[in-house]
Amino acid sequence: IKEEAENSGEREIWGLEYKLKYTAPNFIADSSELSGYFNYTFTHVQSSDHFNHQSGQWEDGSTELGDIAPHKINAGLNLPIRSSWNLNIRGNYVGERKLYSRNPLRAKGRTLDSYLVLNGTLNYAYRGLTVSVKLLNLLGKQYFHPGLEQAASGDDFAVRSSGFTNSILPQPGRSYLIKVILN
Repeated sequence: IKEEAENSGEREIWGLEYKLKYTAPNFIADSSELSGYFNYTFTHVQSSDHFNHQSGQWEDGSTELGDIAPHKINAGLNLPIRSSWNLNIRGNYVGERKLYSRNPLRAKGRTLDSYLVLNGTLNYAYRGLTVSVKLLNLLGKQYFHPGLEQAASGDDFAVRSSGFTNSILPQPGRSYLIKVILN
């Protein structure tokens, strides 16, 4: 089903996912075990039709559907530090992506670059008080997600766009969150 709420062509989707969880003795005395995870996903998505930007019509012909990264990696490490402190570091890698067939930026050959985002959390817990400091996008990486639906606005603001939905969506830069819990 396309954005016009009509059936259109066929999709061929297959992939592979690998997940690993692990624990290890902590090198810091009097601390719980280290733990972590690693996930890898490969996804292949083909569509039996594509959007012709010259004619403004859907046509038969196999193409990569777009918006879905073929390669994704998620990894994290949890490091307890004695009985009160805990450090958690997580990373998310998303490979280069073609844009959706109807997105006007795809007709220009534009793709979304791969990106790596690192996040971290430091927790302190003592006698019913927990204080967490979370840092998102530690490196301040500028990256984008694909637009929604037909994502028709494009990026040439000197001419009228084909629609109001953004072709690409900027994602937040570095941000900080503080959480305090008292039980």
